[in-house]
Amino acid sequence: MINASIGKLASLGDAEKGFAVIGIGTKMQFSEILNPNTLGSMTRVAHDGDILIINHLPADKPEAYRRPHKKIVLLHRDRDGHASHTPLAEIPPGGPLIPCVEGIRPLSTVQAAEGEATTEAAEENK
Repeated sequence: MINASIGKLASLGDAEKGFAVIGIGTKMQFSEILNPNTLGSMTRVAHDGDILIINHLPADKPEAYRRPHKKIVLLHRDRDGHASHTPLAEIPPGGPLIPCVEGIRPLSTVQAAEGEATTEAAEENK
């Protein structure tokens, strides 16, 4: 049983060739929501290749200290319908994005690297 709010944030393409970004707000632990049985029960909303953004708000802390912890995962479903996931990134409470897959970087990091490259190219052309 999922104790969470689930909503589709965006859809790109159609159901067969596209994917959706789905937001999940929950007080369930990540280990509970990401186990294959729970993922499998989301079949009406999430499909193979969809991206899940899970926003966990801990229930065991006083209201003033509750800060969301986010995980971004890619959902997989095999031929038999069994669900699994690949972690893409994590955003701890109050912290920066932590990539779980090589090549994923926060946009600010990408923009900073592009800015440095542009500056270096301009200096070389002088």
